[in-house]
Amino acid sequence: MERNHSRYNQIEIRKFLIKKLLKSGINISPELFTLILESDDPNINIDILIKETSFLPSFNNHITVDEILKIPNNKRPNIFTNYLNQYQKFKNIIKTKNVVVEIEKISDISEGLIKKQESDDIKAESETIREQEDNEINEKISPPEIYQDDLFSENYDVESAYETKIQNSSKIDNSQDSKVEIDKIKINQISSSIKRYCPLAKEYNANYEILKDPTGKMHTSGSYEDFMELFKDRFYSFKKLMRKRENISAANNIANILRLNQVGEVKVIGLIISIKTTSSDNKMIQIEDLTGRINLLVKNDSINYELFQKTNYLVNDIMIYVEGFYRPGENNRPGIIFVRNLTEIDIPVSFNPAYSDTPLSIALISDLHIGSKKFIPKLWKRFIKFLNGKFGNQKTRDFAGKIKYIMIAGDLIDGIGIYPNQKENLEISDIYKQYEKAAELLREIPSYIKIFYSPGSHEPVHKALPQPAVPKKYIDGLFDLGVICVGDPVLIQTEGVKTLSFHGDSLIDLNMSIPGLSHEQPTKSMKEILRFRHLAPSYGGKNLIAPMRKDWLVIDTIPDIFHTGHIHISGFGNYRNILLVNSGCFQNKTKYMESFGINPTPGRIGIVELDKRKITEINLNS
Repeated sequence: MERNHSRYNQIEIRKFLIKKLLKSGINISPELFTLILESDDPNINIDILIKETSFLPSFNNHITVDEILKIPNNKRPNIFTNYLNQYQKFKNIIKTKNVVVEIEKISDISEGLIKKQESDDIKAESETIREQEDNEINEKISPPEIYQDDLFSENYDVESAYETKIQNSSKIDNSQDSKVEIDKIKINQISSSIKRYCPLAKEYNANYEILKDPTGKMHTSGSYEDFMELFKDRFYSFKKLMRKRENISAANNIANILRLNQVGEVKVIGLIISIKTTSSDNKMIQIEDLTGRINLLVKNDSINYELFQKTNYLVNDIMIYVEGFYRPGENNRPGIIFVRNLTEIDIPVSFNPAYSDTPLSIALISDLHIGSKKFIPKLWKRFIKFLNGKFGNQKTRDFAGKIKYIMIAGDLIDGIGIYPNQKENLEISDIYKQYEKAAELLREIPSYIKIFYSPGSHEPVHKALPQPAVPKKYIDGLFDLGVICVGDPVLIQTEGVKTLSFHGDSLIDLNMSIPGLSHEQPTKSMKEILRFRHLAPSYGGKNLIAPMRKDWLVIDTIPDIFHTGHIHISGFGNYRNILLVNSGCFQNKTKYMESFGINPTPGRIGIVELDKRKITEINLNS
């Protein structure tokens, strides 16, 4: 069939394909994108590529030659086979002077996606991109991209912005998973009286469902059997998630592998028990399943360099999938697996998030610490004025009027006896009066906005995770306001969009365990939680986990939005189509924060438009 090569048709096809790539969360190299455009059926080739690469164990979100090679020959689209055939020609031609001319002869690149100044970067990409992908977790995450255009510009076009990025980029952006396009607005004390405030959200009834809440379902005797049942449930939950991945269904159990009496290739899944560095500077990892334990050896040499580096970012009690060569033990010694590949459960890159059919938004906040001397009333007053349409121009007022839901992820009040000498820092030293003040402040929120409240580390509930909702005896005033009180963690669906809200008690432990993580970059830590598919991956440390027969901290349902708090530092990001929001706070720095090296960012709030999946940061500081 003859193709239409008109410029208009090319632009329409390009926009359509870019929209698909945006939805799938895949980043693609410019030359490969060009070849797709020039194929007989770009739409089908994109679909096949997304499908075939999504569940490869080592696949990240960047399409590279290495990943295409992993697709079986009989499933590989012709366009990518042609790409591989021409790949060596690309590498050779790049060395010549007339690079662009020769590349155009091979790929018929009529839109100039590869420019002369990009030639050296293409060569570097082909030689180093695999290393960049595998070491992505070791890189410092870039801050979210901030678009300085008018926040409410009707001409803002995400697809066009992404297309421009592909055309103008000189190299693949390896931190794409960690970036999210957000807008920022600073709230100034400028009253607007253009016309009467008519919030859109008031016209809609609240449409929500609590999908997962541990309140009333946490049963434990604290016995050894409860600890055993907790880890059994974690193992079975992880195994169910891991088995969904391609090729992993062939994994054997440990007992069967230990019975082998000759060297052979094996595949296995298990929970990490320990990670040690040997005297030869290799990594020895021990894993277990319900049938036994086995040692894994990752050698520290040039061949296994990238794999060895990956072991630095593993923690105990997570599940990994391993491929390697098993060598039986001698003289009654146990055998060992020499690892050649390992991976965590992770989020599929093909995950398709939900979009709301209604033009409503959710505001994500945490860590108000009402009752503390460090609580900042003026920031709360500005937030209330914003919600009531008393700040900014008409477009800002319209934006505020779309907020239908508020999620408070813990530490609404400062509590009593949470840390040594806390009483010296309290403005209100009675827990009941703290909640009375909280009800007074929340009453100022417009009544059409539905408020959800889960506990954190300062609430009057037990500190071990998971936590139930705060008992009614403390929060009668909140119930009177219609606040929905839930446990921690909680999975809530609003307007068809799922938000996993977790106070984030495990973030500090995680930041201390994995190199490169820090309090200043909360979304990087949130990404690790999603990769491990567990909200508190390692048992022990400062974070307590309650022994019970069900592990409520396993992320068995993939959320559309992941919301945390606890460390008082705002952060926004995107990992494999999941929006990441770590709320700031409404409290100035305390000595307790100083002991953890935390520099808070009060008054910075993330608001997600549920129909657009778009984050806007509201800065309440003048």
